[in-house]
Amino acid sequence: MNAFSVQEKIEQAMSRLGQNNRWESMILFTHDGLPMAQIGHSTQYPEDKLLECAMMLLGTLEAVASQPVRECVIRGEGPHRLVFRLFEAGGETLILAIVGSSTKGYFRAMNQVVHAIEQILTHSEP
Repeated sequence: MNAFSVQEKIEQAMSRLGQNNRWESMILFTHDGLPMAQIGHSTQYPEDKLLECAMMLLGTLEAVASQPVRECVIRGEGPHRLVFRLFEAGGETLILAIVGSSTKGYFRAMNQVVHAIEQILTHSEP
């Protein structure tokens, strides 16, 4: 399976599992900060700023946490919630960043997206 079809499959899973206006945008990054897949777009939280925030959080968490951290949630006063989920798939540490509604639950839907990504990457390995 080529990289383009893997990206398409991941983005299809993100779209399918993120219905009901649960999130404005969702981006999958590698641990090194390379974008792998994306759906949606947030004008308030553009992709480059999400990546910058994800890398900063990752560095901070690695420096201060005595155990691995799975997720970091940032809630502001506005209608958005930022969620950064770290997980392993395809032999690599990945970061799933979402800009979501602060009024809708995200945890179960995000778990489903992570599971779908794990399945796609597991079945795409040579």
